[in-house]
Amino acid sequence: LADDGRPLAADAPESLRSFALHWGERMWSAFGQLDATVRSGAPVRDSGRDRFDTLAGRPGEARVFHLSMVGATRHDADAIVAACDVARARGVVDVGGGYGALLAALLKAHPHLTGATADLPYLQADALAFLGAEGVADRARYVPLDFFASAPPEADVYLLKSVLHDWDDDAAVAILRNVGAAMVGPARLQVIERCAPTRAAPDPSLQAVLRSDLQMMVATGGAERTEREYDAIFAAAGLVRRRTTATASPFSVLEVVAG
Repeated sequence: LADDGRPLAADAPESLRSFALHWGERMWSAFGQLDATVRSGAPVRDSGRDRFDTLAGRPGEARVFHLSMVGATRHDADAIVAACDVARARGVVDVGGGYGALLAALLKAHPHLTGATADLPYLQADALAFLGAEGVADRARYVPLDFFASAPPEADVYLLKSVLHDWDDDAAVAILRNVGAAMVGPARLQVIERCAPTRAAPDPSLQAVLRSDLQMMVATGGAERTEREYDAIFAAAGLVRRRTTATASPFSVLEVVAG
């Protein structure tokens, strides 16, 4: 492979192989139905909760998807970790964290932390193998969790990265209520998302969030939200945004506490 092709190799540092496969298969076919989504307002079939639940029966496709999320998270992990306030925390739970790419980066940067990635049960074996390969298995665990059905375990800090944008407002509020139910005392939630602008403009820095908004609309039925729109779903879940911290990436960290 030439230098530009090396990231497509499975063994390349920060490999983009699974990300390319995910976009070349799932997302390419989804965007092929963009006109139908624009007309109807409905995402493609095999989306939303049904898609995440049924991936358990398609292990090859599931592995491509979750490794693509690892690749995407790694790309921005340093910038996100630098913006997360965990100095006084001891335990962190990454809700909907998949294999635990963000958790692993956070634990490496903060040796005083322990943590867990909490996601659907079928991911447990692959997630534990990933955390072991990242060298954080002694401080990380896996918690099987359906975040629509129950609250995550107690922690000082909760993370929700690229989760809420997958869902419409009602589903997002349901997730937030379950996380809020676990937040005791000074516990905090850090929502990590691309914040949409209040108005679209021909600005290259907005291209990523606008593209992702289209992606969420067609593939999941979700959306990128403005800070005001996030405030509305936080309030509906009994939570309040305390501050927003920009990162050296397209993502912002919205710190949320009990209302």
